[in-house]
Amino acid sequence: MKKRLIPIFGALSMFVCSPSYGAYFLDIGEIGGNVVASGSGSINLASLTFSLSSSTSSSTIPSGALVVVGSGPYSLFNGVSGPSNFGTGGLDFADSNTGGLVAIWGQTTQLAVPLTYVSGSNLGVSTSTWNNSTFASLGLTPGTYVWNWGRESSADSFTVRIGAVPEPATWAMMLFGFGFIGSALRSAKRRQKVAVSFA
Repeated sequence: MKKRLIPIFGALSMFVCSPSYGAYFLDIGEIGGNVVASGSGSINLASLTFSLSSSTSSSTIPSGALVVVGSGPYSLFNGVSGPSNFGTGGLDFADSNTGGLVAIWGQTTQLAVPLTYVSGSNLGVSTSTWNNSTFASLGLTPGTYVWNWGRESSADSFTVRIGAVPEPATWAMMLFGFGFIGSALRSAKRRQKVAVSFA
């Protein structure tokens, strides 16, 4: 019975540890002498108002709570509420980016998604990199910043985490998952050795 439970708990912990797409999270960190922003998740547009379509590439204006990851054509929507800044820096364009354009602009209460985005679907991963930069040089203030909109089924959020470290609960679930996966692999290896020795 115990051997049967190990793979079940391992699979369950991987499910619990995997990201869910019910909001958008953008993490900004200092990595190897650069500042890297990486965002993923989904965005519910139901309660937002379409503003315009255009095209641009990655940038940040911390004093206006603007961060853009990815690049390409986008649709801009009004109606978010939250912080109007996450630092004191001015406009700084990223040196490289990947993925479709996603942005939050707290000062103007707007957000942007790729031009052909279908509300509520997985946006994939978008990134931006500012080479030879630090939080200080870009004027970014470490912390967690959250914008919200909508109610009930149309409620959603956009979270920017600058210099964030995973929460203890996240680490605990990851370790729990790795432990069970390791146990399942060891158990499978023992069974394989036994089968070989009797062959």
